[in-house]
Amino acid sequence: MRVLYYSIAVLYCFYHIQILHAQDKNDDIIVLQQQLKKEKKQQNIARSEASNIIRELTQIQQKIKNYSSKSRMIEFDILKLREENTQLKLRQDQLLNIFNKNRDNFIKGLTVLKSLKNQYNSIISLLLYPGTPAQSAQAQNLIKDMMPKLLFSMNKHRQILRDITLTVNNISKKEKLLLIRQSEQKELQAILNRDLQKRQQYLSEQQDFIRKSQKNITKLTQKIENLTGLINKIRENEKKVNYQRPEEIAYISLRSFPDVPLLLSPVVGRVITNYGESLKANRTSRAIIIEAAANAQIIAPFDGRIVFAGDFKNLGNVIIIYHIGDYHSVIIGAAQYYVFVGQHVSTGEPIGRLYSDNPTIHYELRRKGQAINPLRWINDTNIQIAFKNKSK
Repeated sequence: MRVLYYSIAVLYCFYHIQILHAQDKNDDIIVLQQQLKKEKKQQNIARSEASNIIRELTQIQQKIKNYSSKSRMIEFDILKLREENTQLKLRQDQLLNIFNKNRDNFIKGLTVLKSLKNQYNSIISLLLYPGTPAQSAQAQNLIKDMMPKLLFSMNKHRQILRDITLTVNNISKKEKLLLIRQSEQKELQAILNRDLQKRQQYLSEQQDFIRKSQKNITKLTQKIENLTGLINKIRENEKKVNYQRPEEIAYISLRSFPDVPLLLSPVVGRVITNYGESLKANRTSRAIIIEAAANAQIIAPFDGRIVFAGDFKNLGNVIIIYHIGDYHSVIIGAAQYYVFVGQHVSTGEPIGRLYSDNPTIHYELRRKGQAINPLRWINDTNIQIAFKNKSK
């Protein structure tokens, strides 16, 4: 009987223990469910914040591109006005030379008349009252030969003076218009800088990624001696490493490199060295060099990802953009750059600015590491001045 009571007591205790254990498990499950719910809420908040940031970045990006496009058109207008002013000043010099020559001829004619006046006291008396037949013939020759030349010279003189006055007025108008366009350019640049800083503030939250990317690039450049080696090493690393880029950095969808000319010129300017042009020491140019205005902005020629941005050897600042399809744009000559490694950029987006002194840019386009002629891929009808040679 005692054994039975004892067994019942043990079973009763075991039953209560199981109940308590089940309650503990239920409590743990409830806690876990609450934590899971909290984490999901935080994830939703994070996703929402990321979506807001991406939306804001997209809007800023569009503003930057719009201002950049307007700025480039103004840069083009400024260069065109300067070129027109140069041509007008050359025209002015030519007209002054013609005016001076014509004046010399006119003075010679007047000198002849003066000598005749001294010989016969008065040109009028010679013309109106010739004495001898010889004087009469002389008066006739004077009227026939000298007077038309003098009249022609005087009329030409007047025309040249009118042309000079018109040219001077045109120069003055162009200079005033140039000042207006430069003022507009300054205002646009201030707005552009503000939006670039705003974008940078959003992206600054991804500093860990940026620092890691920059550290990788610093290591990359330590043992590389030239640009070709740098490109090849970047291509090799791109195949091996798949960087995890935050959504906020990779918020721009990239298009594949086009089969037809769709690229923009990195700057508004004039080509002073062509691809394939002979250089010193029996070398051939593998790039184009474009002369632009002081502090001109540099844009991305096409959609891509920044794979290098920084100082490299004796070349100064180098920006390399990877385009889908194993193409690379290499841009050398930036005084300042606005991009970092890993950042996606779209066609026409400002990525830097030239120096105020000697504002030239070296632009290479490479396919599978080999240089190709970038002018075959550039289609930038709004800045045709960029493709005019200096001496042709």
